[in-house]
Amino acid sequence: MPTVQPQDLGIGQLFWTVREAVIVADATTGRIVLWNPAAETLFGYSAAEAIGLPFETLVPERPRLQLQAALAQHPALAPGPAPSPGWSLELPARRKSGEYIFIELSLSPIEDEAVDGRLVLAMVRDLTARKQAEAEQARLLRQAEAAEAKFRGLLESAPDAIVTVDHEGRITLANAQAEQLFGYSRDELLGQPVELLLPERFRTAHRHSRGGYASAPRVRPMGAGLELAGRRKDGSEFPAEISLSPLETEAGLLVTSVIRDLTERKRAEEERAQLIREQAARAAAEAGQRRLAFLAEASSVLASSLDYEATLASVARLAVLTLADYCVIHLAEEDGRIRRVELACADPAREARLRELQARHPPPEPNAPAGAARVIRTGQAELYPDVSEAWLRATIRETGRLHILGALGARSLMLVPLLARGGTLGALTFALAESGRHYGPEDLALAEDLARRCALAIDNARLYRQLQQALRSRDEFLASAAHDLKTPLTAIKGYAQLLQRQAARLDTPQVARLLDGLAKVDAITNKMRALIDELVDLARLELGQPLALIRKPTDLVALARQVAAEQQQTSGRHQVQVEATVPELVGWWDAARLERVLGNLLGNAIKYSLEGGEVTVRVAREDSWAVVQVQDHGIGIPTADLSRIFERFQRGGNVIGRIPGTGIGLAGARQIAEQHGGSITVESQEGLGTTITVRLPLSVLSAES
Repeated sequence: MPTVQPQDLGIGQLFWTVREAVIVADATTGRIVLWNPAAETLFGYSAAEAIGLPFETLVPERPRLQLQAALAQHPALAPGPAPSPGWSLELPARRKSGEYIFIELSLSPIEDEAVDGRLVLAMVRDLTARKQAEAEQARLLRQAEAAEAKFRGLLESAPDAIVTVDHEGRITLANAQAEQLFGYSRDELLGQPVELLLPERFRTAHRHSRGGYASAPRVRPMGAGLELAGRRKDGSEFPAEISLSPLETEAGLLVTSVIRDLTERKRAEEERAQLIREQAARAAAEAGQRRLAFLAEASSVLASSLDYEATLASVARLAVLTLADYCVIHLAEEDGRIRRVELACADPAREARLRELQARHPPPEPNAPAGAARVIRTGQAELYPDVSEAWLRATIRETGRLHILGALGARSLMLVPLLARGGTLGALTFALAESGRHYGPEDLALAEDLARRCALAIDNARLYRQLQQALRSRDEFLASAAHDLKTPLTAIKGYAQLLQRQAARLDTPQVARLLDGLAKVDAITNKMRALIDELVDLARLELGQPLALIRKPTDLVALARQVAAEQQQTSGRHQVQVEATVPELVGWWDAARLERVLGNLLGNAIKYSLEGGEVTVRVAREDSWAVVQVQDHGIGIPTADLSRIFERFQRGGNVIGRIPGTGIGLAGARQIAEQHGGSITVESQEGLGTTITVRLPLSVLSAES
């Protein structure tokens, strides 16, 4: 490699001062022979380090083949005449630090007799900044193109129609959804006034509002309450919601509208509203069913007993399961005092505490200004949906009740009167506390309905008690009167029998008539005495006093024949016959009362067999039972009356008003049979006749004999 100095090449001082990197290389070996300061700055190699290096050292490995191919074809390195200058090559280079740069390489041959060999002058220009700028510009262009493509993609893929209008209200942009929604092609929309997309009735108003918007443009988001109607190309309309986004540009104001078809949403909203209405109706129906079930259960409880205080306690317990957290019942006494009859609480522990407080504090005074006392005085219900401690202190002046309500933690109250027959029997108080609920008008209506039922039950129970007392007094009077009536009847019977004996000794034509009359008086007296005995027995049983049975061995067959013979004498149109499967049937019975039973049954059979006919008495033994049946073929008993025919003062509906009777005969027969340990039953079909069966135990005879 030749030794070369700049002055040898004729370039002198210029080599050291030029701003571009200048490198001289041996064309034969490709090694660097000259390296100016600008080359040191560009590549980072000092002249001492660079001289002697292959020129290819300055190029990275990948573009090195490109450089070698270019140099092999370069005229400056080929033999022959010197080429004209101007050839250049752009390629990446590498600094000493390893940093990559981009350079423009221009080669020119050097022919100078002052040096041996052929040399090449390389002018190296740093293109890194320009390439970086070009790369950045290309990157920005790609970004812009990508952004535009993305915008176009978003615009076309947007689920809503998008329309942009200029300051004159003409459409400058429309996406595919706008085409699909309105039925116009994009070419048909561009340049048209935006009012084309509105129903004609809205167009004038929209032009005015558009002018006002342009004077003060602002973003109006979707769902801001502006709902319009859109018009399609075919003239059909649809509900729409729009958003507005203004943009100031060099060309003027542009407003982008996003238009959303609300048809499906409106349909869904209507379906949802309908569902809500149906759910509300179903909830109301279910609530109504729950109220009815509650009232039905309460009515069942109230009807289960005439002990109204016990049933009220059950109702209060039922109320705290459904209507309240706390329930108290007050009743007004006849003397005007108020009595607390029941308290119930959903929480057993709290109920115990409240009962303790109730025991320490007396019931409210009748003239108390608030609470149950006022409701009882006025007969008006009171509803307090929201109750606070301050309200309680201001309203409740009674210390005891204030303590009770405070301990309860009442947050909502209802007080309803117990009204019956124009009077107020008491009051129900309902409270909500820990459940967090609050009473409303529907709850008050339910409470008033419950109170009416409770009041009716209380009133009925009190009336029943009064009726029972009246019946007891009546029965006591009846028993006393019947006892008193026996004395004159006994006297009448005695005088009649005395006169019969005296008349039998007379020998006059009128004796037969006199004896017949006295016999009738005696028979009537016996009948009246039997009726009085029947009334006395009924009165005793109603008073809870059992019959004083006078038991003795009694032949039921003989008794039946006796009674049948007596009854046969009362009617010539009936044939009364006795059928017995045994010659005698003796039991330990009250003969007089069994005679009364048989007399009643046979008397009824004859009375209700209006056309006459057979009346049969059957006597039989079945194991340890004596059985007596009385059968007729008369008018019978209606099916609806069979279940109550043995009750006192009850008769078949087909005889009332037609055939006289008291309705006490069968009731007395049942009582006598049952007190003997037996039973009485009836089988009957209206129009075909009746069979009544009496069963009496035979075992009593051996037990008491």
